[in-house]
Amino acid sequence: MHAKNTPMQVTTVTMHPLPHFDEVLAYVMAVSCGRDLFPGIEAAPIKFISPNPEGNIEPPSNGVLSIGVPGGSVTIDEHTTNGRKEGECASTLMCDHLGLKGNPAWTTIVAHALEMDTNPNAHPLEISRLVKDAHQSGMDGREVIEWASIAILALYERLKRGENPRRDFTVFHSTAAKYLIEYFAVHKSKQERAEMLERCLAKGDNAFAAAANELRMPNHPWIFGLLQDVGGATKAEQVDQFGLLSLTNDASSFLGAEQLDHWIGWAIVSKLETQRMFLACGEELASVRTIEFDVARGVKGKISAIESDNPMWQRFFRTKKVGRPDVLVQKKSSGQVQIYTNHMSGVWQHCHFTDIVRALRYGELCAQGAISPGQEVCRKALSSQGFGQENRFYWPGNQTQYILNGSLSAPEVPPTEQPLEDIVRLVQIGMQPLLFHGERFMSCRRGNCTSTARNPCLWYGMGLERCIQVRQLRR
Repeated sequence: MHAKNTPMQVTTVTMHPLPHFDEVLAYVMAVSCGRDLFPGIEAAPIKFISPNPEGNIEPPSNGVLSIGVPGGSVTIDEHTTNGRKEGECASTLMCDHLGLKGNPAWTTIVAHALEMDTNPNAHPLEISRLVKDAHQSGMDGREVIEWASIAILALYERLKRGENPRRDFTVFHSTAAKYLIEYFAVHKSKQERAEMLERCLAKGDNAFAAAANELRMPNHPWIFGLLQDVGGATKAEQVDQFGLLSLTNDASSFLGAEQLDHWIGWAIVSKLETQRMFLACGEELASVRTIEFDVARGVKGKISAIESDNPMWQRFFRTKKVGRPDVLVQKKSSGQVQIYTNHMSGVWQHCHFTDIVRALRYGELCAQGAISPGQEVCRKALSSQGFGQENRFYWPGNQTQYILNGSLSAPEVPPTEQPLEDIVRLVQIGMQPLLFHGERFMSCRRGNCTSTARNPCLWYGMGLERCIQVRQLRR
């Protein structure tokens, strides 16, 4: 391992295949401010590698700077084999490594990156969401890094000057209108497109919406959502300095006109593609299976499940069309499973998501043949952050309520051994704190745990909260 604060000639930068805004920011900081510590970084190629779901860290490679993944001579990674470093992300670690904690411009951006990495709640046009959407729409990882780098550097330059974001969004609206016309009016002559654009530009902050009207597409399902997002950001009382409209103003002083056109167009194409994918979820509604059950007295729980590769289900399941279930279980054709929850649901006042994590991981160990049903397993290991000992259900921990197999965070998690219906059943078990296993039900309700080494109970082996409480009563 390379000693901290001593220069290292960088030959390669490694990142995971779908880097978040956080990792991109760490990389940009290293290139911009770390050339003394990392000579050669500006020319070093980026190599995308997958985080090792086994949790094994390979011997450090000479000259390799690893960001968000293990294995480098210098590794900037908040993830550990036991979860993640509390209150840290790749950019906070890079900021510390480069000695930039006293730089208010960088620390402002880093603080935002940490918030979005640990508590993601970004506006659809906010930079971390744009980076995520770009990956989900199939954009090349290096293109995503290049696009986000421009936004980060332009934002940094404005913050360094101590300037507030501008309220005038004419630059975005005019450039976006131009791109929309060029993209959707290819059947018209160059002169017709020019005249159409001139009429739109006269609308100032309404130029983008005017272009949609000129194209007779304001209600086109791909464009409608984007128009709403842009309109909301334009009218917002407080300018979001991390949002696309404000970043366009920053980038306009950083790029030439042609480069700016391409930069905005790239973002628009990404948003249109994710909107198309979101709407495509509606075509799969007939494949959704939903179950309802009692969680507590007077409280119903609802789980929906689907087999689909569309990444937009994590957003679409919260719509009225799906019935707003408490949990969505999505199994991809790869066999990887993602689980999302409705954080606004009242069921989480009555059950523990960690019970769902334990049940899934225990079921996977049984399916792999690693343990026998009922065999006791370390309860702490079953609910550990990260990949877990069965390496099939990646849980970020820190009170998060989702499983991210095959996501941007854990793209290479191996497929589960369990069919979808078994996974749904295990999630349901985790959500029913008053339910106990089969013929043991009445004994458990009386506070008498009957699980023994000779006659083990499957649910006690999972380490569920209710079972631990009953066992403590027996003592």
